[in-house]
Amino acid sequence: MLNTPLDVAVWAIIALPLWLLAIVGCRLLYIRHEQYRHERYMRFHAIMAQLANKEGTTADKIVAAHELRHYKEYGHIIAKLFESGRISEDREAVVNTLRASLALIKKS
Repeated sequence: MLNTPLDVAVWAIIALPLWLLAIVGCRLLYIRHEQYRHERYMRFHAIMAQLANKEGTTADKIVAAHELRHYKEYGHIIAKLFESGRISEDREAVVNTLRASLALIKKS
């Protein structure tokens, strides 16, 4: 099939650009996915800041808490921060459990 140098050159001219396009496309998808994850994290952080805001209205906090249902990837964190529908008042215990969770994540 690739008997002559001309056959190899034609194959390289056709295959190499397609291979490079595939690599660039995969890299672009990876970058977009990371941007999407970062944007979701920033929205989650804004929602949590709105919940922690003492000057915010109750309606705003209810809406923010309702929006947390869209962030299932942070469910373990949300469960540790809330106890029986309220934000935990024992901040030291919450910080310690979150640190322990982060230590477990780093090990894996």
